[in-house]
Amino acid sequence: MASSEAWFFHTHMWRQYCVAYRSGAIDRSFAVEHDGQLVAICPLIQEDDQFTMGGEPGLAPLQIWGGGIYQMLFEELDRLQAKHQIRRIAFRCIPPLEEIDYVQAGYRDISWSTRILDLTQSEADLWHDIRKGHKADIRKAERRYMIVADGRENGGGLIDVYRYVHERAHPGARSARTYQYQWQWWRQGFAMAAVATDESVIGAAYFLLYKDVAYYASSASLIPDIMAAILWRAMLALKARGIKTLELGWQGKATDEKGKQVEHFKRGMGGIDVPIYAVERRDS
Repeated sequence: MASSEAWFFHTHMWRQYCVAYRSGAIDRSFAVEHDGQLVAICPLIQEDDQFTMGGEPGLAPLQIWGGGIYQMLFEELDRLQAKHQIRRIAFRCIPPLEEIDYVQAGYRDISWSTRILDLTQSEADLWHDIRKGHKADIRKAERRYMIVADGRENGGGLIDVYRYVHERAHPGARSARTYQYQWQWWRQGFAMAAVATDESVIGAAYFLLYKDVAYYASSASLIPDIMAAILWRAMLALKARGIKTLELGWQGKATDEKGKQVEHFKRGMGGIDVPIYAVERRDS
């Protein structure tokens, strides 16, 4: 997608996945045209009586060209909300939503942060920023297990291994179609996997790639204390591949102890917190 602000989550591929991920989800995305030109898109997934993605805020409307088109966006959102009896609409993006007056349109700020790693740093600097406990786990795992990331020649095999681990760690959590989409993304160059094995597979992670940015999308493990090593090997593979930025995931959003532990783990891999600007509107 030509817009500098567009990313993988704005593509039709991601919307297909969202529909497959949640039973009954419907793609309500739309575009805005002006004088025959495409000027904005609005990724929009209906999940029951909400416009969300996986229950979380979806991607904010994206202006491609020109200005002054947000009134048209809001009018179409209002029409779709009324038509489909939607009680909640929520959007998010990393760049500030400066041009969109969501407050005037009845939305409230629900922003949080996400953890970002600069992969243009040297390997030594990346290692320096990792938490001491994670470093110990990485060195221990590297002595004991085989850890492979990228492997574009055998990447399809890594994707199969990722699915094997994920289905055993989270049985029934997702439909087979979601894994099929992830396989397709790898074939098209939009994904990478990293896995750890000994006599059997023990852990794996899956990353989305778009432009020069990677996103830590999913992982699963069958033993404790292996994921730091998988992530470290993935960081080096992404760096070698020319990826400049790795988004590890959200911070300050978890509401339960398990979620807070995940956030704490991600902070230990280094990086900085960058705001995610998010808004929502709830109607009774």
